[in-house]
Amino acid sequence: ISLGLVGSEMCIRDRKFLEQRAEELSQKLERTEQDLQAYRENYNLVSLEEKQNVVLGRLTSFSGSVTSARVERIAIETRLSQAKALVASGGTPQEIAKLTENGALSSTVAQIDERESEQTVLGQKYGRNHPRMLEIGRQIGALSSLREQQIRSAIAELGNQLANALAHENELGVELAKSEAENLSLDKIGVRYNVLKREVDTTRTTSVSYTHLTLPTKR
Repeated sequence: ISLGLVGSEMCIRDRKFLEQRAEELSQKLERTEQDLQAYRENYNLVSLEEKQNVVLGRLTSFSGSVTSARVERIAIETRLSQAKALVASGGTPQEIAKLTENGALSSTVAQIDERESEQTVLGQKYGRNHPRMLEIGRQIGALSSLREQQIRSAIAELGNQLANALAHENELGVELAKSEAENLSLDKIGVRYNVLKREVDTTRTTSVSYTHLTLPTKR
């Protein structure tokens, strides 16, 4: 057998191998491209980056809202605790009104102060049994009863505010958790998409290389 014949047979085998490999890679490329397209359509990834940006924006927004709601809830919780402590320790109505930020209570406290000041002035002039003094005394008594009711109402109102603030914080927390889960899901989808895309790119590059090797050599 001549060396030329042996070399020719080797070239034929090499060429067949290259052609076979090129065909295999072409088929693999077709499969990987189909897989990538199917994955893209299944998760509607026409604008994955845009989706991720929207979800990230929502995540950032809810995170800030939850922080603000928590700060507000803690502030109300603190005021309620301090107001209860003031009532228990015999704090002044003025202090309780200021702490609870209750307008009606503040108004009643101011009216009582006015009546008591008037009572002091008139008492020096007419004495405590004067009709006007007796009337002022009745007014102070009625206002004092109203003040006690308003103190209880102010404490109860703070309790309602705390309950509402806590509910709002929890609602925002649920939305934040949803956004976090959605963001994580999109990240996972993006990772898988990138893996598939890299496989397509790698297969395409390799396929092109083998295809070029099977082309006739220019003399």
